[in-house]
Amino acid sequence: MAVISEVKCGRCDRRYSGFRSRCPYCGARRNKRGKHADDTENAKAKVIIGVLLLVVLIAAAMILILSLPGKTDPDAQGAESPTYSDDGNNTSASPGGDANTSDDANAGASTSPSDDANAGASTSPSDDANAGASTSPPIDPNAKVQSVSIMYGGEAKVDVTMKVGETLPLKVKMTPEIEGKVAQWDTSDATVATVTMDGVVKAISKGKTTLTLTIDGVKAECTVRVRDK
Repeated sequence: MAVISEVKCGRCDRRYSGFRSRCPYCGARRNKRGKHADDTENAKAKVIIGVLLLVVLIAAAMILILSLPGKTDPDAQGAESPTYSDDGNNTSASPGGDANTSDDANAGASTSPSDDANAGASTSPSDDANAGASTSPPIDPNAKVQSVSIMYGGEAKVDVTMKVGETLPLKVKMTPEIEGKVAQWDTSDATVATVTMDGVVKAISKGKTTLTLTIDGVKAECTVRVRDK
């Protein structure tokens, strides 16, 4: 179906667009003998297009209406659902704006003398006795050390790597912790690394040496690897 009006050629009786001045088939000039084609088809096409446009407009209007925010019910806005406290009392506000006074009465009665009495009696003599017994007895200074460890940075070390010229302060950990014990440090190769009686290691030259810590005859060892700068 053609929307644009058509004319019929007076020579070959073929139809062509009304915008043309000549027939595209036979080349005859459009003249008075040329007549418009049957307008029935054009009318049907226009009706169909009009119906489609109307449907589109109706659909757009419905979408616009549905997209608008819904109106809230004034009665629903004014009404508030009642709320209840943990003890089951209604705490909703009355129409005059005053809240239910039962909560105030319950709040005033929430603290009883028995609670104060229990609070005062919370500390018993047995608690003091237990607190005094929690302190462990002192360790005998003549007791023997069971184990020793060479520590650095809060961790036991059995192998460390240093650069020439660096120093490394090592610590001692013994079990049990006994005051007054003397720690003896030694190195298997002082040309590689030295160690003071306080456990400070100094890297001298490239190589490997073994540090030995001795307390009460109990020993711990740590390998020191020294590399160039």
